[in-house]
Amino acid sequence: MEEKLYFSPSEFPGSHSRAFQAAVDAAMEADVRVVAVHGTWHLTEPVQLPGGITVILDGAVVEADGTAFETVPAPRTLAGEQHKIFLLGGHHGGTLRSLGHAPLVRFSNCRDCRIADLTLEGGGLELDYFQYSKLQQLKILDAPHGVIFYEGCNNIIMENVLGESREEALLLRPGAAPVLGRDPGFFNSIFCRLGLQTGGAAAVRFAADIPIYNIVLRDITDETENGCTVILGKTEDVTVRGIAGRRDGVITTERCDGLFLSNLQCKGQPFLPQKENTRTYHEQETMPIVQPAFGAPKPDRLYVTPNETPGQTDGESIQNAVDLAAKTTGLVVIPRWNVARQQALWEVEKAVKVPSNVTVVFLCAYLRQADFCYENMFINSRAYEAEGRCLAHEEHNIAFIGIGDAVLDGGKPNGLLEKTCNLYGLPDKRKNATVLFNNVRNLVLENFQIRQSRWYCTYFIHCDTCRISNLDFDNWEDCCNRDGVDIRQGCHNFLVENITGTTGDDTVALNNLGNDGNDGRYVEGKDPDTLNMVIRNIKSDAGSWFTVRLLCQDRHLEQNFLLDTIMDVSLPENQKGVNATVVIGSHEYHYKVPAEVGDLAHLTIRDVYGRGRRVLGFGGCSDDVGASNIHGYGENHAAVSVFRQAKTRNVRIHGVFHKRTQQRRWGVEEACPKAEGVVLDLQSLETEKILVEHVFGDTARVGVCVTGKANAEIRDFHINKASDQIAICGSGCKATVNGETVPVTESLTL
Repeated sequence: MEEKLYFSPSEFPGSHSRAFQAAVDAAMEADVRVVAVHGTWHLTEPVQLPGGITVILDGAVVEADGTAFETVPAPRTLAGEQHKIFLLGGHHGGTLRSLGHAPLVRFSNCRDCRIADLTLEGGGLELDYFQYSKLQQLKILDAPHGVIFYEGCNNIIMENVLGESREEALLLRPGAAPVLGRDPGFFNSIFCRLGLQTGGAAAVRFAADIPIYNIVLRDITDETENGCTVILGKTEDVTVRGIAGRRDGVITTERCDGLFLSNLQCKGQPFLPQKENTRTYHEQETMPIVQPAFGAPKPDRLYVTPNETPGQTDGESIQNAVDLAAKTTGLVVIPRWNVARQQALWEVEKAVKVPSNVTVVFLCAYLRQADFCYENMFINSRAYEAEGRCLAHEEHNIAFIGIGDAVLDGGKPNGLLEKTCNLYGLPDKRKNATVLFNNVRNLVLENFQIRQSRWYCTYFIHCDTCRISNLDFDNWEDCCNRDGVDIRQGCHNFLVENITGTTGDDTVALNNLGNDGNDGRYVEGKDPDTLNMVIRNIKSDAGSWFTVRLLCQDRHLEQNFLLDTIMDVSLPENQKGVNATVVIGSHEYHYKVPAEVGDLAHLTIRDVYGRGRRVLGFGGCSDDVGASNIHGYGENHAAVSVFRQAKTRNVRIHGVFHKRTQQRRWGVEEACPKAEGVVLDLQSLETEKILVEHVFGDTARVGVCVTGKANAEIRDFHINKASDQIAICGSGCKATVNGETVPVTESLTL
């Protein structure tokens, strides 16, 4: 087959519905898997979308008598689950218009999907058993409901959605047929930056007879005049942060547990509990944040594909396309179909060097690193050049953008590890990072997956003004240091958001270490500190490591960070659990001198959820840290933990929820084993007093453990079902709990 980027319904005869379905079927049969649509179409029957298809409505208008798009009917089993369906608006956006009363999109029993950049008029979305998926940049206008979630919807990120509906804009209700082996609960999901208006109904109503837990609702603007913005039924560990509206804020119609409310700027009553809630905290003023303004380039110009620039190898063909684009269009599109191979595979044996002002688009492309190569897959063109390590040679305006099911696969491990690098003729371990960037400004990576990387998935050194968005990782813990996003020294002004998947090490790591400059990675004329980072909507399973890790040594600074909504979503099968959802600092890894108090400073951390050994951990030196809304659940050891070697100053934590009374497995509550954890484990604070307030603990061996040289003040502390003492201090430390000094007792081993 010659080069084919996509199929179009206009290529096929028959009615619009039949032509559309024929295009989908042909795209799947040819393994191109992309349907691009332009113009106006009228559907009398739903188009059925199988797993692996990408539909791009690039400026198209699709009118439908009933439902426009639905998943292929399949058995309600795991075997019938559809994966990776992408319904996208493209550069010019797409419009779906209902001519009847049915929802425009119905997705059922599917995962790893994305619906984005669309306007839906007259109808919304209905989703059931919709998992690990994203709804982004949507406008839903004049619909009966905006989005209806049924059973089994979990691990969702929904952001930047504008909705005008006659009834609820976001509604959760029962009614879906069960899927064998799937949890019917509604959990581990983030809904943020929503502008909603209804005909009087609630903007958000999660009050169904379905298990609801670990949900964050953030930054909702409600233009409706009467009623209430958010209605919650029986829920556990739900956050509502930031409502701007003309009516009442939040109503709880049933008993809620672990409810955190903040910044409810409503003209009516902010909070109306109709039933008594447990473990609830209403924070009057939220911590201030600065919303960054980053935007990915959206190219609308001619492009070059590697099928047009053939070389001796796939990597050479891609490099030829990049080189030609750098002189002409500035845009490379790597399609799914490789003409030379006659298959949907590109095998990269040598790092592709991308210079300034080049955008690389992965159009449902599958790229795999060749066996036994010791190279990155993509780098900026001067990443390893000695003359490139100066401010004058900084590269700029480079972007890597995925469309649909775009995958960078590390392939087979090549034996290059940290313990073998620079030995036996092997190169430095950096060569095993999938993508590496050194000395780049204005860099964008978005909308693709990195699978089975050989070392770090993404690696940044001395980069400035970067947006890392919608990356998904599929790495297991069978190879060392498979970090997801790894940001090293000299990086400034990053937005890292909507990061998902599984990593074999830290999901997001900001590690500024002195020995990074040992091999010439410093850039002359650039500040080696790491400054001004926004890390938000991180939702992953980091194995036994950290979801987000901050670490600096050797007097390299890390300052001015916002960590907003960080979720450890590991399954109960991960018996070990992540080490911590968020960890700040470490006493290890210094090359010459360890960090001092003040080096890692000015941090705002909020809305952190975890079931691992710790939720929020302090491991080194930190200063001026404000944290709020920390949720620990399952079998975690501690909600807040300060390690023995930690030194802190000006640490303020409020809103801590620690619950160990039950765990969930496939929607069924099971009793946890005997409680062995501690709500607050404050081991060694060697500087100023730490303040922790509004703490709710349930079923722990110890409520508070204070040891070493710690000095802690704990206010508004509530503990239920503690197996041992509520608070215990070792010699040399101080603690007050609810205004009373705790007497020193023997130290406790946990």
